[in-house]
Amino acid sequence: MSLLQLENVGYSYGARAVLRSVSFGVEAGEQLALLGPNGAGKSTLLRLCAGLRPGYSGQVRLEGRALPSAAEVADRVVFVSQDQPPLGDLRAGELVLTGLAPLRGGWGSGGVSDRNRARAAMETTGTLELAGRSLATLSGGELRRVLLARALLREPRLLLLDEPLASLDLGAQGRVLELLQLAASRGAAVLVALHDINLAKRFFGRALLLSDGALVDNGPPEEVLSVERVQAAFGAADVDGAFFFPRRAREAS
Repeated sequence: MSLLQLENVGYSYGARAVLRSVSFGVEAGEQLALLGPNGAGKSTLLRLCAGLRPGYSGQVRLEGRALPSAAEVADRVVFVSQDQPPLGDLRAGELVLTGLAPLRGGWGSGGVSDRNRARAAMETTGTLELAGRSLATLSGGELRRVLLARALLREPRLLLLDEPLASLDLGAQGRVLELLQLAASRGAAVLVALHDINLAKRFFGRALLLSDGALVDNGPPEEVLSVERVQAAFGAADVDGAFFFPRRAREAS
C-alpha cells in the first residue's frame, strides 16, 4: 500500500481546471521529482497533497485513508512552500521551534524536550551555529536549511517541498539534496517540485512530469525525461545529455 495515493484527481480555480485526472502513488522512503513548466499545476498538487486544497475531485488517500485537513495530518505531513516566510524579528532557532506549533496548538518558548528536538534537527541540517542569528541576516541557502530543520523537526511521514533549490548556488543545492536523501533514508516519502531536469535525472529515483495540469508520465527519470517529452513540455534542447533552454529569437517588429 502506498503511503500517499492519488486516483483521478482534479482541481479547479473557478472555471479554470489546473489539475486533470492525476493518478500516482508515493511509497515510504521514496524520493520523487515533480517537474513541469510554469503553470503546469505543481504547486497546487503539492498543496492538495498537504490537505491545503479541499474541494478536489477524485480520491486522495494517506496511509490508506481519505486525506483529512492539513490540521489533522500535521503530525505526518509537512509542506515547505517556495515562498519566504515573514522574517520579523525571529532568530533561526525560534523559527525552527515554530515547526511544532501545529502539534501544540500554538507555540511559545518550548519546553526542554521541544528545544532538544529543535537542537537535533538543526544539528542534522548543519544549522545549529545559526540558532541565535536573526533570520534577516541569513543567506538564501542558510534560510532554506533552517526551513528544512523546521520541517524535519516533526519527523514527517510525507515531506512535500516546492522549489527548495530555487536561487541557490551549487554548494547549497548539494546540501539540500543530501538532507532530502537523509529524510528518505529515515523512511519519509519525499515529493519535490523543481525545474532542474538534470538534477532530477541524477538524484531522484522517480519523476512525475506535469503539463497543463495532466500527468504526462511517471517512472524512472531517464525514461520520463526523454528528449522528446522535455522538448514538448519545456521547449528545451538536449546537448550531450544535458538540457538547455535556448533564448527565443525576437520577432521582427
